Amino acid sequence: MTRPIPPELLRKIQDTNLEGANFSYANLRTAYLPRARLARAILTGAQVEDAIFTGATGIETVKIEWIDIESEDAPQRLEGEQARNWLLMAVVGRDRWRTSA
Repeated sequence: MTRPIPPELLRKIQDTNLEGANFSYANLRTAYLPRARLARAILTGAQVEDAIFTGATGIETVKIEWIDIESEDAPQRLEGEQARNWLLMAVVGRDRWRTSA
């Protein structure tokens, strides 16, 4: 079993190569990952409230079945295409998810 990345270190990662990284069920809340290379990374089950993904690349190959976009007290799970759309919006810098059309 691998050890998780300490949150204080994770929050400082930017412009880094995270291709193929497994962030399954990771707490990425408030993570700072602008311009990260995320090709083939796994984000299924990740908690991403307030995470910064602006300018990240390789998003089209990220494995993401579902993510949690809200706080631990009031989780909001997005699945499938909604999860992927949330990530795509985060990459272009949109910081608010709209649940209505």
